[in-house]
Amino acid sequence: MISFITDSDRTRPKAFTIAFCIFLLSFLSVSPAYSAESEMPDFDFDQTHTTLQEISNQIKNGPISPQKLEKAKQQVDQFAKSTTACIDTSTAQIATVDQEIATLGPKAENETPEIGKERKRLTKEKQVLQLSLSECKLIAILTSRIQNDLTDQNKALQAAAFFSKSPNTFSKMINSLPTPADLETLSLQYLSNQSGLQAMTPLNISIFVILMAAGWWLGLKIFQILILYLRFMRTDNQENPEPPLSLRQRLALPVTLATAMCGCYLYYVNMASPSLVYSPWLLFSISLYFLCLFIFRFRIHKKKNTNPESSARPPAIRFKILVSLCALMFFVSRLDLSDYNGLASLLILIQSALVFGICLATWCLLWTVKLPERISRFKKLLHTGISAVALIVMIIEISGYKNLSTFLLLGFLATFFLCNLLWLTLFAIDEIFGGIFLGKYQWQKNVRIWLGFSPQEKPASIMWIRLIFRLLSWSVALLLLLRVWGCSDAQNKIIMSYLLNGFDFGGLIFAPARILLGFFIFACGWILISWIKREMEQKWLQQSYFSQSEKDNLVTMTGYVGFALILLIGISAAGVSFSNLAVIAGALSVGIGFGLQNIVNNFVSGLIILFERPIKRGDWISVGNTQGYVQKISVRSTVIQTFDRSDVIVPNSELISHQVTNMMLNDNHGRLIIPIGVAYGSDTDLVSNILLDIARANDKVIKDGSAPAPQVLFLAFGDNSLNFELRCYLTNIDQGMKVKSTINYEIDRAFRKHGISIPFPQRDLYIKEFPATTIRPAAEEKTPEKDI
Repeated sequence: MISFITDSDRTRPKAFTIAFCIFLLSFLSVSPAYSAESEMPDFDFDQTHTTLQEISNQIKNGPISPQKLEKAKQQVDQFAKSTTACIDTSTAQIATVDQEIATLGPKAENETPEIGKERKRLTKEKQVLQLSLSECKLIAILTSRIQNDLTDQNKALQAAAFFSKSPNTFSKMINSLPTPADLETLSLQYLSNQSGLQAMTPLNISIFVILMAAGWWLGLKIFQILILYLRFMRTDNQENPEPPLSLRQRLALPVTLATAMCGCYLYYVNMASPSLVYSPWLLFSISLYFLCLFIFRFRIHKKKNTNPESSARPPAIRFKILVSLCALMFFVSRLDLSDYNGLASLLILIQSALVFGICLATWCLLWTVKLPERISRFKKLLHTGISAVALIVMIIEISGYKNLSTFLLLGFLATFFLCNLLWLTLFAIDEIFGGIFLGKYQWQKNVRIWLGFSPQEKPASIMWIRLIFRLLSWSVALLLLLRVWGCSDAQNKIIMSYLLNGFDFGGLIFAPARILLGFFIFACGWILISWIKREMEQKWLQQSYFSQSEKDNLVTMTGYVGFALILLIGISAAGVSFSNLAVIAGALSVGIGFGLQNIVNNFVSGLIILFERPIKRGDWISVGNTQGYVQKISVRSTVIQTFDRSDVIVPNSELISHQVTNMMLNDNHGRLIIPIGVAYGSDTDLVSNILLDIARANDKVIKDGSAPAPQVLFLAFGDNSLNFELRCYLTNIDQGMKVKSTINYEIDRAFRKHGISIPFPQRDLYIKEFPATTIRPAAEEKTPEKDI
């Protein structure tokens, strides 16, 4: 981030670059071996059949623990993938052998021994492949059957777990608790056997260390950026200096990323292990604890920077105790101690104690939290609701429904955590892409310049990318929320199938994920085309021998071709079939031939206006005799509201094929011309100075050098006056009439003060004589006599 790099950081870019390159090279050097290890193993019918029989026997003998059930489901899913690959490979190989046999032709009596030998070899190979295909199909049938049994078993386990009551739970646990000696023996045995570190090879350990270092380094860099951002946003640095951060607060984000990355890697390494391990979940619990502390601290700092009086700051010590209990509850809920009876009883007691501890800590913390002003009116309702939930969970736990209480407690806590994590993600997306859209910080302005956007331009492609990332964040959060509240794997697969593969609606297939991908590709391609056009215009074509018009045409054609290309790629990625487009194009061509030329012309013109944007909503334009503001742009017509507030509907084809004057195309700047005439004999220098002073004193006139300065021109010696013009540029031409009226008032007032008169045309009429036939003196006129 360019605007947040200090002088000390500027001396170390090479060290960071070298370290990052070493990390990439080391990771790429171990990736081939690692990928070789992670490849799908060869299909072994005997071993697979034996494993499936063992899983089937476990299901038949009685209910199994949820952890073992999850492990069995993973194994069966892996067998299903291997079986599918085996069937596809065997089918393809059999087709190849059949083609080779067909190439040899039908068997003849006088064929050579070499052909007969080759025919026998191919026939034997085909029999072996057919046997392998039959074995694969048999395993596929068994796998499908066991998957259905596991689904039924999972439903039964969930129903039994939620609504089964354990009588005399505490007495049973106390009676079955191990002695201290047995506890030590069982604990050491469990820690050594179920850690998952036995599967770590030297290569795995190297990757583990690299991931830990990378997560630590990345966390430190992100933390430095966020701290500098918060300091930059503070408005009370002088009056209320920020208190120094503790070591735990500084290391929260590095520890979070390091433990999360290492935990994911350990989980992946032990996926094929027949028993469940605890080391990944221990790392995930540590990551969860420090992530909660980081989110808590970041929200407090951000609220201080925005509105100190409305910050919702709970007591730090109570909050840390609650977070510690929640992280511990998350860890112990993932342990499988069914093979260790004494430890299993102790684990049940620990879980019950954690349920009570979390409920009590939440209730104690609740009354000390200062709620934000916008939700402070719901304080009583929130306190009552959370207290009721905590009380209900404790009552359920006391009643013996341990699994139901644990499920509800973890569900509510995970929902609260996901809401905060979603808030942090949306905040980061808005700060990054929204800042690039507006050019908020210096590094974002540099990104805009590098992408080829002008300072006044508002790139719609950036907002599309921002919207896509926000939708993805909401979608992931909702999927995780469904997972938290008991959505099964089968239901998750159905949801993911709808999102990825789409669903049928009226004969059309809608795939939300593919549609989002199409929009994302289109937006990124739009940015890429803008960058290519800028590079061609400013660098690539500068040394060419083309004329300026040829350069402009080449840049324009590149833009149109690139736009059409990314449009086709985006449409293809969205899942739209080009055969359907061909049918639609044929129907349109027939319609155009039957008299729809004007409609199609306006439609295409509307698309050109929407994408090329020669006019946009709110612009002051002039089309022919119509002048006003653009109110609405559709694909067929554009609505212009005149200054007397009458709406004029203009077909889009006229805006494309006729001359259009846009007063506000690239910016709102515009020139204002005010003609003034003064009487002969006036002091012209004084007139010029007065006009310049009036223009410079107006706050709407540009005086910062971004446009020509105000100037006064002595144009001509008129018939009745000395003709001047005051010319100045305004920051917003939309206010031109108001500014002109204000300046005219000032001119009249200043001219009166300095005795400068503004003449008006005068004419003297000289009459030599009145015609006798038409006009007579009044004395010679006689009054006609009237009859009385």
